[in-house]
Amino acid sequence: GVYVGGLDQHGRPVIVFDNDKVTHVGTVAQQLSNLAFHLEYASALLRARPAAVNGVARFVIFIKLTDYKLSTSPPLRVTLGTVRLLLNCHPERLGQCILFQPPRAFGALFSAASAILPAATLAKVVFVSGGCADGSANDALLAAVIGPRWRELTGAERPV
Repeated sequence: GVYVGGLDQHGRPVIVFDNDKVTHVGTVAQQLSNLAFHLEYASALLRARPAAVNGVARFVIFIKLTDYKLSTSPPLRVTLGTVRLLLNCHPERLGQCILFQPPRAFGALFSAASAILPAATLAKVVFVSGGCADGSANDALLAAVIGPRWRELTGAERPV
């Protein structure tokens, strides 16, 4: 599923793509409509904040890939529609994209997607693999990018 987890320490909405809870309910159009709703909600949160607040006009996308399997991944049409929505309807809104605990098999898929993504967008992608215990390097990285409440905002490490 997709949801907005809240605002990070910089005031950016955190949009969570939770592959662990993907059910692929509805048609491709319905799935993309659901995504569009959450992207618009995140954009509304940005518009509601005074421009003077850190000049925040971007959001964070956090993609949980803990239990990612090619067999249960969204259909290619949904993936391509997601990329189109982000690039065409919300250009320059991406502050950071975090790929959380991707399996090795995800690397090939990301390599294919990288061919169509602008270099500036690719520079905003962060891979987080391995342990995230308090005080670990990954914990420090996520706390720096999202804030000390990163687990709460993203639902990371919560049981499915």
